[in-house]
Amino acid sequence: MEIIMSTVIRKTKTRAICPYLILGLERSATRLEVETAYWRLQEALDEGRFLHSPQAWVQAGQALMEVENAYQRILQGDYNESDESAAEPFWPKLGQILIAAGKINIRQLHDAIAEQEAEHQPLGEILKKKNLISEDELSAFLSSQDLIHLPDDSPYISGLRLIGLRIVPEDMVCIALIEYCDFNTNIESNLMDRGWLSPEVLDAIKF
Repeated sequence: MEIIMSTVIRKTKTRAICPYLILGLERSATRLEVETAYWRLQEALDEGRFLHSPQAWVQAGQALMEVENAYQRILQGDYNESDESAAEPFWPKLGQILIAAGKINIRQLHDAIAEQEAEHQPLGEILKKKNLISEDELSAFLSSQDLIHLPDDSPYISGLRLIGLRIVPEDMVCIALIEYCDFNTNIESNLMDRGWLSPEVLDAIKF
């Protein structure tokens, strides 16, 4: 099991997540349903419940802040009704595919990206130079990018909510979705198996 905090992932463009989805609700939810979800999550994500686990404590704290932000956005009408997160699909990236395939780990990807930004070389060339993949493997994995179709149904929506709650970053969700496509496995289970998602926090955000 590979347990590495999410801070090793590079920052990407923030994806707009519907505040109702962050609270686990449909856009058609009533004010009472919003209030009920908000207070339930406030209680379930109380950081005092997670003092036994640094990972759970951090993830619960991040989720709690995003729950508060989502609640305030709903109350203030501070979101675009026409802005659907599902309109921005996930596209598998080379590094994500390589991690899902077990060729590299997330720390190696982070290091390679840092080197890529400094040397302005393609990521694949950096990974080859580090002897992490071969030329044949690079060609094969680059070809596979167009063949991977990440889901846009419930696994996708679950991943969006985890991103919106800042429990795990988009790179990790994409890797879990690729594994879902390859092995038909639950994305939350994929994230937990890799040590990226606290089971206690996952239980806390579920209704």
